[in-house]
Amino acid sequence: MPRCADCGLLALRHLPTGEYREADHYVRTKGEKYGAARDTEAVCIVVAHDLRREVLELHHADANQREREVLMRERACGKFKDWLPGFTPKEHVQMVLSERAIQIAEERKQADECRAEERRRTDEQRAEERRVADLRREDDRRQQDRQQEAANRRSDIRWRIWLAILAAVFGFLGSRLDKIISGPPTVMMVPDAKK
Repeated sequence: MPRCADCGLLALRHLPTGEYREADHYVRTKGEKYGAARDTEAVCIVVAHDLRREVLELHHADANQREREVLMRERACGKFKDWLPGFTPKEHVQMVLSERAIQIAEERKQADECRAEERRRTDEQRAEERRVADLRREDDRRQQDRQQEAANRRSDIRWRIWLAILAAVFGFLGSRLDKIISGPPTVMMVPDAKK
């Protein structure tokens, strides 16, 4: 679990001026302040935890010991950033922000890729649906054409049958009419020449 003593966001706030300074290794490990650090208090620069209040809640006589105990306390902290010696708390905040910006950019890129992939799959699905619909329409058109051709053939056969029947009827009637018009057969008598 992280400890404030190992976090780059731990700062020393100079009490007379209010400016923030880096907490050095000695302050982080021993909890003791020397020189210019004597007029400071440990603070979390992003206020993830109220270290001053935690120090005041302890009832030890020695303020350095209380502060050391708070800094060494293991805690769950979502803002923890490993301390890199030589970088100020402000620089650590900038690192956190730039890391977060990179993370957000990566998340956006992944989201964009997911959306593009989803769009591609949707477009492919729609194209496939259109292709299937076109094939169905083409099959339906061919089926209708075959049905129309079959209907036309049946109609042609009916007409041919009717024409054949009419031709037979007219042929029969024509031969009967011919007999009627020409009358009974006339016999020609040819005189016998021997007589």
